[in-house]
This record gives sequence, structure tokens and C-alpha cells, in this order.
Amino acid sequence: MNHKHSKILEKFFHHPISNDIQWNEVMKLFKGLGATIEVNKHSGKTNISLDELSIILPKQTHKLISNHKEVIALRHFLEQSGNTP
Repeated sequence: MNHKHSKILEKFFHHPISNDIQWNEVMKLFKGLGATIEVNKHSGKTNISLDELSIILPKQTHKLISNHKEVIALRHFLEQSGNTP
């Protein structure tokens, strides 16, 4: 994980919840952590698998992840996989 990945990871654990996390940054972070990322062509949902854990995210329609529930879900996913700032 490089410095940019660390900065993105910190955004997930920032209080109050950050609302400026860019979707492409999230994908770069997970790729940097060695995750497998699959996008369903029909539904647009994204499946992220990391360290025998997986999370399915709804279709992204914006460049930013502004839904606080998604940020919290990703935060918990990162915690469970042992990736905290």
C-alpha cells in the first residue's frame, strides 16, 4: 500500500464521516490491498473480495461515494480484513 492508498484509507475512518471519497480512489485502494473486484454487467453491482471476505456494493451512479451507509459498510469491511489507518 502506498501513500495515496493510506490517505484514502484514512478517509473511511475520519469523523465525521467523509463525503468526498471518490469511487475511482476506492477501487485503487482495494486493488492496492490485493482485492479481487468484479462488476456485474447486468446489475452494475460491484463485488469486492479481500482476505476471504467479500462485500457487494450497489451500482455507482456518481463519482463520489456520498451515501454514509456505504462508507460505514466499507469501513467495517476494511476493519474485518485488518486494514485500518
